[in-house]
Amino acid sequence: MALKIHNTSALTQNGNLRLKMLIYGPSGMGKTMFCSTAPKPIVLACETGHGGGLLSVAGTGIDYVVPETYTDMELFCSGNGFEKYDTMVIDGMSYATDTIIKNHALTVPRRGGESAKRAMGVPELDDYGTLAELERRLLARLLQNDKNIIVTCLMDFYQPAQGGNDPKPEKSGGPDLPGSMRLGSSAMFDIVLKLHTQPKLRDPKNPGSRYYQRYWLTDTDGKYLAKSRVRNGVTNLFPTEVPFDLDSGEGTFKYFFDLASAKVSK
Repeated sequence: MALKIHNTSALTQNGNLRLKMLIYGPSGMGKTMFCSTAPKPIVLACETGHGGGLLSVAGTGIDYVVPETYTDMELFCSGNGFEKYDTMVIDGMSYATDTIIKNHALTVPRRGGESAKRAMGVPELDDYGTLAELERRLLARLLQNDKNIIVTCLMDFYQPAQGGNDPKPEKSGGPDLPGSMRLGSSAMFDIVLKLHTQPKLRDPKNPGSRYYQRYWLTDTDGKYLAKSRVRNGVTNLFPTEVPFDLDSGEGTFKYFFDLASAKVSK
């Protein structure tokens, strides 16, 4: 059987554009609110709290599923039964990793046998490779769906390998995911956004007008991981820093989608 040949121009024409996004940052900064701005979302709510952590978007009337087992997560990522939705969201992948995916990983027998730690539900070092692979399979299946995809997670810092004349490289920030998925996850998504805050003055002449602006980092700054495949050669077609303002619509899903549509369709 001959291989089917595609053409890249079709990726953005005739309504074919899809955004596959991984967003990360500290808790309580608005990642879930961002997800609610996507068109017709269905959410796999993996956080704790009322409604799987979706109380902040209770007024938006979006549909969601609360998973209890790894099989539930597999069923969601398959996309079966979600044909009427335009966007699939996993909200709280870090927490799902620490609970549902971890519990499933611990059912895999160890070559060295059980341990007291493992019997209490605490992974051993060699379990983290299993955790990463189970998560990779879920995300790979999710990303195959012909829909917009958003996955949220917390932030973690990791120590890069030592080398050169720098005996202790500065820690880098990235998604709070297990093992190789900290960096491997970024290769799976077209867009990785880091949610930041920075101090601003509403009135440059009034120090008392200080507030903290939320914004998205869309390209790596050497310390935090971020990226976008919405590019013209090596040039990122998104601004490096995008304010996140629900009132104006800047930095919402629609903002990124509309900008991507206008830029890459030319």
